[in-house]
Amino acid sequence: MFTIANFIDAGYVTKLCKPLGFEPRIDYAGLAQAMASGQADAQTYYYDAPPADDPDADTERQHWARRRRGFLDSLARCLGFCVRLGTVRKRFCRECGRAFYQQKRVDIQLAVDLTVLAVTGKITKACLLAGDEDFVPLVNVAREHGVFVHLFYGPGASRDLIQACDKATNISGLLRDLTPAPVMADALSVTR
Repeated sequence: MFTIANFIDAGYVTKLCKPLGFEPRIDYAGLAQAMASGQADAQTYYYDAPPADDPDADTERQHWARRRRGFLDSLARCLGFCVRLGTVRKRFCRECGRAFYQQKRVDIQLAVDLTVLAVTGKITKACLLAGDEDFVPLVNVAREHGVFVHLFYGPGASRDLIQACDKATNISGLLRDLTPAPVMADALSVTR
């Protein structure tokens, strides 16, 4: 049995990494270890949605979807990780008609898992990487059941969520440290 569990909202991590200008390629094992303060028996739950199967997608999107599925499969095989997947739905903008994809069931799955572990006494500490105010009731329930909640957040996180937790740590610097620098095309070109 583990006493510390990490809960990572992948959509939030992606949002935090966008200002870096590239798709996040984070050392999740290092992130999990840092979140759990190095405790070896921590279980890490990773919440995401698989890429949509869209036969109409362009080649670049299909290539990205294959890479993303491969990443999720690899992460699921890592010791101490549990990958929990929601679904993706194709939606259309009412104003312009443009298609977009929307994750469903991801935040709720995180809330259910953390609540079950808290109320059954299987964890004493929850390390939550999220920023959405919707998680405030979850944090309150966990704390009412004696779970210490340590929030890891970035710019734009809900102030109410930060205040609801026992401890809150801005993770922006850690994400930079755990993300390799992008290869810049200009650095690879040869000047004559």
